[in-house]
Amino acid sequence: MNAPLVAERDDLLDRHFPLDGLPIVIGRGFEVDVRLNDRWVSRRNCEIFFRDGAIHVRDLSSSNGTLLNDVHITEAQLRCGDKLTVGLSTFVISYAEDRARLLPTGSTLAKNAEFLERSDGTLIRKNRRPK
Repeated sequence: MNAPLVAERDDLLDRHFPLDGLPIVIGRGFEVDVRLNDRWVSRRNCEIFFRDGAIHVRDLSSSNGTLLNDVHITEAQLRCGDKLTVGLSTFVISYAEDRARLLPTGSTLAKNAEFLERSDGTLIRKNRRPK
């Protein structure tokens, strides 16, 4: 799947976050898939996962919550054009739902990952496809 999450913040090192290795966790802890250096983000803030042919987001009992289109959610389906807010960062869902082909890859995500870090400590994990 081609970059379904696009960060609205220009200061992130990489504004496009591919979700072809679901599930992924967004937070500020070192063990997450997309790390945001933001005091308003919990260590494990939310999880994006694939279920019943669609992409969903689930809040992981975070302190400040997870917002979808400016509404606090516990779990919801992500649709094209939705805005997912985690702390001070907002991501736009940009995939075509009718063409979405996601395969949960689980353990292959971790071993095929590349990490990029900005000077402010924001850590981005990008997926690499095995050769």
